[in-house]
Amino acid sequence: MTTDDEGWAEATKDNIDPKVVRPLPRIPKAVSFQNARLVGSGLHSEVYSVSATYKTKTVTVALKFFSEAWKEKFEAEVRAYEFLVHSSVSGVVPTVYGCDRDWDLERLQKTLGNTREPTSRLRPPVSVVMMEYISESVPLSPDNVTWRICKEVLRGLYLIHSAQVLQRDVAERNILVVSSTGRVVWVDFSSSHINPDDMESWDESKMADSILYQHVVYPPQMHG
Repeated sequence: MTTDDEGWAEATKDNIDPKVVRPLPRIPKAVSFQNARLVGSGLHSEVYSVSATYKTKTVTVALKFFSEAWKEKFEAEVRAYEFLVHSSVSGVVPTVYGCDRDWDLERLQKTLGNTREPTSRLRPPVSVVMMEYISESVPLSPDNVTWRICKEVLRGLYLIHSAQVLQRDVAERNILVVSSTGRVVWVDFSSSHINPDDMESWDESKMADSILYQHVVYPPQMHG
């Protein structure tokens, strides 16, 4: 399953000038957070679902935290979302509401309460991205893949590339599927690269092809 010639020609448009890309908004200080729950953690970050209240509206959002040691990863994630927003890419990536830098221990504790586990890698100051919480989503796997899902995976990556973003961590864990709606969402842009050359984008698309066909559609046990 590959991008057709016409679509590929569109994806390899001229690089986007970073000077015309607007920064993500800051998270308003008036936003209050409650009911934090750890939903995922890795070497570079921890993700929590929280109830965010601003003025009279409360919604569940995801907060992705990075310690100071991984601030470069945070900046890469923010830059990727800035380019995705600039190019009006939506649906196939989480909606991002804002970001903030250098939260101290007091603000971190006020946000997460006692949710942080003793094994947490978060060490203030921390930086954070606030984004859409995608409920009922699970990583791509042989249990939820369909041919339509395969098409959506590649369509999403094509749109990401059209925004001149290289995801650079193509893996099942970073492709979320909402089975009830068929929505496919690419996440984790902390290793991303901006304005890649055409070959890099092509190689990443082929890597996604490989995952879909060799590891998901036709998992190894089916070849025995």
